[in-house]
Amino acid sequence: MLILPMILVPAVLLGVLFTLPPKYMATAVVQLETATVRNLSAPNVDLLEKTLQSGGVLDTPLAQLGQPVDHLSEAEAEAVRKDFAKRLQLVPMEDQLVRINYITAEAATAEDILTTISLNFVQELMAPLRFRTDQSLSDLEGLIKQFSAKEKEVSAKLTALHLSLIHISEP
Repeated sequence: MLILPMILVPAVLLGVLFTLPPKYMATAVVQLETATVRNLSAPNVDLLEKTLQSGGVLDTPLAQLGQPVDHLSEAEAEAVRKDFAKRLQLVPMEDQLVRINYITAEAATAEDILTTISLNFVQELMAPLRFRTDQSLSDLEGLIKQFSAKEKEVSAKLTALHLSLIHISEP
């Protein structure tokens, strides 16, 4: 009688394990070198998790998986993102290093999806810096145009002055 449970329980557990779909985890380690994330304290980790779950990070991988959200209402898109974000984990490792885990039943796409997520995540974090850089470039282009116009104006005046000098010096 005691032997039956010892055989039956492991057999049932093995049966359950073989019926569950396999889970795969892809992992990426990201170094964060932005001014917004000097250390990985609780408020910064919360900010990073919100960024990881944002549309700017998740919309492209969702489209890669055949679940585009651009045709959905904002509420529906947010629900799809939230459901997908359950498969992501953000794990602070040490100062300026985080690990992103992506859990899926599809081993073939896990690495590509995580790569897209990681790249989008870094781009979202760098967006303020990119904005400042773009603004600086725009300002510099404006200054170049201004100085170019001034240079043409000064060059025209010098040419006129040179012609005047030639005209005065001729007998």
